[in-house]
Amino acid sequence: MMKKMIPALTALLMAAPLMIGCAGRDDSTEALRPLKLKQLTVNMAAETNDNWPARLDLVRFKDASLADELLRVETDVWFESGREAFVRAHPEAFFDTWEIVPGTVAGPFDVKVGEKVVGVLFCGMRPPPPPLRVERDGKVVVYVDAQGCSLGGGSPSKARGPWYWPF
Repeated sequence: MMKKMIPALTALLMAAPLMIGCAGRDDSTEALRPLKLKQLTVNMAAETNDNWPARLDLVRFKDASLADELLRVETDVWFESGREAFVRAHPEAFFDTWEIVPGTVAGPFDVKVGEKVVGVLFCGMRPPPPPLRVERDGKVVVYVDAQGCSLGGGSPSKARGPWYWPF
């Protein structure tokens, strides 16, 4: 089943800008708040994820319509092949990747890109939680614990427009 989904995911990610451009969506780029992220710190609780490291990918891009597509990608599919397909289809996107060991704090990492971007965070755990839309500015902390990944610190984005939450 999973092997059948991978080619479809690759085709979806490579064709996403075309499909969204033709769909005539009302939730345009203006409706999504851009990030002004400066730093990111990851805090992983001890004994989390069956004591295995967790992988995190922070993906940022200018085309806010891509956020809808990325939020629909299952996290395990992202880490198996989706990331590679997205990088090939969108080389202009910004990526940061970390592997965090349980019971550690990593960072702060400088993640400022100097442009207004939209962000999605993939958190590779067992079982994989859905991706998160990054909606905070400044110095953000990612908490990884038994419930999955969550965001704290920083401040809610001050940009205009509502946030879109698909779940």
